[in-house]
Amino acid sequence: MDFLLEVVVEDLPAESIPDLAAQLSEKFNQALIENRIPAEKLTSFTTIRRLVVSVEGLPKKQAAQIVEVAGPPAAVAFQPDGIPLPAGLGYCRAHKITPKDLKVKDDGKKKVTYYLREEKGRSTREILQELAPKLLSSLSFNLPMRWGSGEVSFIRPVTSILALLDDKVLPVEFAGVKARSYTFGHLTLSPKKIKISSIPGYFKSVSKNFIILDAGERVRKLTRKIKSFLPDGASYSSEGLNKIALTLEYPEASLSRLDLKNISYPEEAAAIIVENLKCLPLFGPEKKLLPEFIIITDGRITEEITRGFLWVLESRLEDGRFFWQEDVQVTIPEQLAKLNKVIFQAAVGSLADYSQALEKIAADFARKLNLEAGEAEILIAAARVAKVDAATSMVREFPEVAGIMAASLLRRSGYLPVISEVVKEHLLPRYSGDRLPENRLSRILSFSDKMLNLCGLFASGIEPSGSSDPFGLRRLAQGALEIAWKTDFRISLSGAVNAGLAAWGKGDEVKEKVIGFLSQRIENGLQARGFRPDIAAAGLFGEGDSITAFPARAAALTDFLRKPGGPEEIITFSRVTNILLQAKEKKFSFGWFQAKLLSEEAEKELFSFWISKAEEIGAFLTEENYGAALAKISELNPYINRFFDKVMVMTPDETLRNNRLGLLEQIACALRKIGDLNKIQI
Repeated sequence: MDFLLEVVVEDLPAESIPDLAAQLSEKFNQALIENRIPAEKLTSFTTIRRLVVSVEGLPKKQAAQIVEVAGPPAAVAFQPDGIPLPAGLGYCRAHKITPKDLKVKDDGKKKVTYYLREEKGRSTREILQELAPKLLSSLSFNLPMRWGSGEVSFIRPVTSILALLDDKVLPVEFAGVKARSYTFGHLTLSPKKIKISSIPGYFKSVSKNFIILDAGERVRKLTRKIKSFLPDGASYSSEGLNKIALTLEYPEASLSRLDLKNISYPEEAAAIIVENLKCLPLFGPEKKLLPEFIIITDGRITEEITRGFLWVLESRLEDGRFFWQEDVQVTIPEQLAKLNKVIFQAAVGSLADYSQALEKIAADFARKLNLEAGEAEILIAAARVAKVDAATSMVREFPEVAGIMAASLLRRSGYLPVISEVVKEHLLPRYSGDRLPENRLSRILSFSDKMLNLCGLFASGIEPSGSSDPFGLRRLAQGALEIAWKTDFRISLSGAVNAGLAAWGKGDEVKEKVIGFLSQRIENGLQARGFRPDIAAAGLFGEGDSITAFPARAAALTDFLRKPGGPEEIITFSRVTNILLQAKEKKFSFGWFQAKLLSEEAEKELFSFWISKAEEIGAFLTEENYGAALAKISELNPYINRFFDKVMVMTPDETLRNNRLGLLEQIACALRKIGDLNKIQI
């Protein structure tokens, strides 16, 4: 079975589109797996006006599953010799099973009964009808909207929905709009209602009506067009082209000229002003801004449109010149003093307080990351002046030039080039998919800035709510995690949060909230990287909270489960952790191990082999080389199985029992650092 969902909306904010595409794929794919209707292929598309999910190869219904149904206590259901008691027989009759179907197990406290029941799968049609509106509601945005008298909040008002399952309309309803068998063509080139009778027909129809769903194809179309008129020696930002292409449905481009004689401010800022109008600035050798630029529109380009672009662009560039001339008259100390009058959040302070806190947290992370003295001095000096442009007229008018403006002011005032370079990139990444800072010190400052901002917002009582995140906390968290993961910042999660709160002079009032929020973002981030939900959870709940350990654990567990015999070995490891959990539930005291108390040959062999590998395993765990640690621990498997087969761990002899549990605890300590194996579904 194939499924198609298209949601047409009013024009989306450009900055939200890259993240929406990722959310659509991630959440739909995860939901299909969780509902046991995995697809052969799932593709998502986003344009300025529509969200589309196409799913191929769905089963007609959920896979059946075997579930464990709890029964009465074993003492009530059976005699000691296994003969069913009346209560057990009555339970079997009520559930239409035989006494042979009723099994007995030890739950750690007492013996209980259970039986296995096959649950037939529901139809895919029924599941998708429920699932589609729930998934749309689960998408998160910075500023969701409500419109009309509706109660649903979404990123923009929904104008139409198309939902097809094997070419038939699926009765989906969301935000007061019911799915119908039609869509709409391009807003200006083909603004008409289009009847859709099949999923293949949908793709043909939108293509004929000037809708290019695939962002990659929009980029290729633009690239071909631009190459046809690009001046010799000129270049443009492919990143900027990709960003603009996301916001269109049928891109067109043309070359125009720009008057640069009045641009006295940094050319990088001028280039950003050009990009803000969905145009591409062109560069010559050494990134010199050229007087030509590329106009990109959605639909068509006429002389009137070109004149309109030029008029607006020249006005904006002139605004930039005016604000720059105003800002350079103010010294750096004066610019920093202006921050006292700008409130970050009333509960924590001004932007001047923010700058002081940023200096503190940067110094803390410099120590945690073992920076050399010279590097630490540069980082702290950069943190001290990083927000120097926050109160400038230029940044108030063009927020996207923040960082660039600060670096330019610092260079003009004689600051070391290395400090201005660190400051220049410290706000990256600004959005999902944006590039990371190139300079390592800039990455540390960016990580510091995002953690400080996050902790300051939480300390002010600001938290995301449902799909609403007006202060961009999810974006801040995602940016901080991406930097830490891709730069191998081995910093404790709780330590990073402590540093952020301490920089604000705050205690533990919101510490657990911040850690919980970041943990959820880590789990989502792991799943977005393609890790199974159960493996992501196992990696998240491993012992130790180094931020880089989370993806490293998930990767190691994924690779281990793929190898022949890997799942069986995980089950063996789980025997170790499970018996210790049972012992804790029974409040047995253990942990103090003495080799001299070993009496059985199997436990002596296990201890001997473990002690020969323990130091090497410990070194791998310290290095966060979890794959190597797992491989080494797996050599214990035959010894662990023999131990459980030959040795009675829960012996009545308290001394022997606690000693054996103490031996297993040593192995379990290593396993817990790799992940919570009980969360893995075999």
